[in-house]
Amino acid sequence: MSIDDLLGKYGVPDIVFIDVEGFEHEALMGASETLRAGPDWFVEVHHPQELARYGTASHAYECGPISAAPVSSHGAVSAEGVHLGFSPRRRGRSREASRAMRTVRSMPSPALTAWSTSSAAALSQLEAAHRAVGGTRAGRRTNTLQLNYAYVLLLCAHFQAYCRGLHSDATQLLVDASDPGIGAVLDANLSFRRQLDSANAQPGALGIDFNRFDFVFWTDVQAADVRNAARRRKLETLNTWRNAIAHHDIDTRRADLHPHEVTLAVCRSWRGTLNGLTESFDRVLADHLQTLLGSRPW
Repeated sequence: MSIDDLLGKYGVPDIVFIDVEGFEHEALMGASETLRAGPDWFVEVHHPQELARYGTASHAYECGPISAAPVSSHGAVSAEGVHLGFSPRRRGRSREASRAMRTVRSMPSPALTAWSTSSAAALSQLEAAHRAVGGTRAGRRTNTLQLNYAYVLLLCAHFQAYCRGLHSDATQLLVDASDPGIGAVLDANLSFRRQLDSANAQPGALGIDFNRFDFVFWTDVQAADVRNAARRRKLETLNTWRNAIAHHDIDTRRADLHPHEVTLAVCRSWRGTLNGLTESFDRVLADHLQTLLGSRPW
């Protein structure tokens, strides 16, 4: 269902919220009539680099105002990350005030930059290979299934690299800010037998490693975004699938695998989940390091 389909069913909304985990351009391509109708828009963009594979960029979505008008709780409909709001009475809007409400983006960590550039490019290449296996001939499902399994393994590998890189970035900042003798001890305490050097980037391992920075990592992550509790659960299901694929025991683990089949849509959903988590991890760790160092690290 497209946004224009919702327009035809419910009429012109006052405001449209889009949070589709990296597929903003695809959503807007199905919204030409709604765009012409003139509602206000709020489009969440997780990674500007993600939009490059659709031939666009984040600045393409920064030309319209964000409405501050109240929206009735009962006058709303949603579909696949799109929320249409209908206020009882259309309020006057200040374009200047709306522009002032734009989100201020902080600089990403080196780890997040790598995730949103080189990792995103590698995953997009796999999606291109998926598209190349076209048609409806016999055997396509088997071929694409193997690509989906490869997608899961690659996604987990790059996410683990991001998490390990973020931990290393934070460790190095603290070491650099310490006296040489203390820095060496600090480095050893933060890095010795780090879970991310040998284990998957599953929630338990992440908590063990990042709690070394003297805060409760998952408590802060889940407080940073209400969606992160659900994202944590999806990370667990992703890792369960990853282990089943890597150890070639999908059939014996089938009862524990959710969803029961890996499709391209499922892989994209997991990728969107990790996009959200990487941004939250970056922000939460930057906030905590600011309290330790006195200045924001990135």
